[in-house]
Amino acid sequence: MRRIVIALTVMLPILAGAWQLISFINQPTSNVAQAAWNAEYWNNTSQAGKPIYSTQVDTVSFDWGDQRPAGVSTSVFSARYTGNAYMDGGRYEFEVTVQGEVHVYINGALIINESSNNLNGSYRGQANVIRGINAVRVDYINRGGAAQVQLNYRQVAAQIDEKPTPTATATKIIVPPFPTKQPSDTGEKNPPSTPIPSKSWKVEYFNNPNVSGKPVFVTQATRVYFMWGQAIAARGVNRDQFSARMTKNETFAQGTYRFTARSDDGVRVYVDDDLVIDEWRAQPFGKNYSVDVPMTKGVHQLKVEYFDQGGAAALQFSWVKR
Repeated sequence: MRRIVIALTVMLPILAGAWQLISFINQPTSNVAQAAWNAEYWNNTSQAGKPIYSTQVDTVSFDWGDQRPAGVSTSVFSARYTGNAYMDGGRYEFEVTVQGEVHVYINGALIINESSNNLNGSYRGQANVIRGINAVRVDYINRGGAAQVQLNYRQVAAQIDEKPTPTATATKIIVPPFPTKQPSDTGEKNPPSTPIPSKSWKVEYFNNPNVSGKPVFVTQATRVYFMWGQAIAARGVNRDQFSARMTKNETFAQGTYRFTARSDDGVRVYVDDDLVIDEWRAQPFGKNYSVDVPMTKGVHQLKVEYFDQGGAAALQFSWVKR
């Protein structure tokens, strides 16, 4: 049985913390959906077409001067850096030092929008963030001359959880913890065996939007973080009208975990075959869907299903202990 619990969060002013680079190196691996920033570069200022160079970087901190990033062959270029960073929640201030143009997005919201040609300075914006995974994106444009971009952040107001109140808006919470089925529940002579933890995700692709039939391609992945864009997801997979299933057995300590999914287009998330996130529809990439699930100690089965209707394709999934 499920019921909805209402949780209230308030902001408590604190002295602003020290500025720091957003780096995934020192973040707990269970709290972050990726190990580095995804960096994409274009030989144009509109970020149009397929990137001419893609890589991963530890931080967004570059001072190229009159040089250009690796792979860029033109005097004008643009770049995009995307990452999922764990934050403590509350209000954060972001500062970008730039020579060029820059746009900074937090969870899809534009907080720094500096479009003037050949800026040279530091610019700030603030955003309220959740305690957990937050999506950060930096778009950089250089129209010639010296090139530089560096992103820092700091917490300026903490988030405190208060007692439940019926007047607040909610994050959905599922209670009680999913139990292990007993023989009397299923009519089986023996209880189901405990699943064995898996080191990676099994990823299956289907050339239909229904996750049905035989997969056309099967592979492994270390995390569910896919920014396919207009590219083909895998060998033999349709560019549009495809689906995917990701499965993994993960070991959890007892406690409540927040599972978060973000997709373009549809996504479903199952924990031990219980559907906890159901956003199976065409939709743009941007909104995070989260659910709090109490988990018993041990190995639990995770399953993420995804479909792409057409156009750009993307899927992200992560969790954090509350």
